[in-house]
Amino acid sequence: MKVTKLMWKMVKAYCIRLNAKRRKGFPSFDLYEHRFDVNYAGDGNDKHCLDIYYAKENRKNVCVVDIHGGAYIFGDRKDNYPFGTVFLEEGYDFVSIDYVPNDGSRGIENLYGDVVNAIDFLTAHLEGFGLTSDRFVLTGDSAGGHLALLLAEACCSKEVEEGTGFLISSFKPEAVLLNCPVYNYTHIAGKENATKGANTFLYGPRFEDYDFLDKYSPHAHIDALSIPLFVSTCNNDFIRSEALRLQNDLEKRPFIASEFLDLQSENKKVAHVHNVTDLQLEESKVVNDAMLRFLQKHLSV
Repeated sequence: MKVTKLMWKMVKAYCIRLNAKRRKGFPSFDLYEHRFDVNYAGDGNDKHCLDIYYAKENRKNVCVVDIHGGAYIFGDRKDNYPFGTVFLEEGYDFVSIDYVPNDGSRGIENLYGDVVNAIDFLTAHLEGFGLTSDRFVLTGDSAGGHLALLLAEACCSKEVEEGTGFLISSFKPEAVLLNCPVYNYTHIAGKENATKGANTFLYGPRFEDYDFLDKYSPHAHIDALSIPLFVSTCNNDFIRSEALRLQNDLEKRPFIASEFLDLQSENKKVAHVHNVTDLQLEESKVVNDAMLRFLQKHLSV
């Protein structure tokens, strides 16, 4: 039986409720100075907003910009606040970007365009937001990992940038951190185990236009990347094969400074983006500590 649009709507509703429940156990947002709900599109849409958190001690004047996941159809910038504290505690400022998810009428180009607009708005207002440096790290999980890697590739290549249809003004991250990312988007969107309605709901009206999807698939542009890249996955990650495809391509491209962490665990909680959603797991601490060491290695901070 193929997955239907109704099934995906039920999954979306369940995940939204689960994230709302998770938030009740979050550390206090007041632990760090912050600016919430900064609208980058000037339209009042809450999904066109970003949140800024400021490190308190040993501030490194490097900003970690995060793009949340959510299967392209759900997720919220505030869901990743606990993950942000991993960096805030080490002196990195943290910005969590939101975007309008797909509902069947939007596509990957719209989600990516939201992210580019958020980045351009942020870089144009650094001083006004009290961010004293234009040094950035880019991170993303799951669908957000897809968007983060594509953005990094576009920052490295004018051809990729122009191919997406969105020009990036003055942003180039010094490192990219991906957790359980979507990599070959054209392959993911082209799966035949869902109905047309379900695929449209997830990927947009052009889910069968493979030439179009390739423009927004990180897999198609990996040769353009010239930024240090960290990738994590685990044996219980339901899209682990995506990370393994990326690992295979990185092994063929030793000119890209990269680190790949494929965590093996018998704990079923150690699954997709566990280090973002459940920081108390010992395995999550292993992944997040590895990311911090990667930044120490590749950034002069």
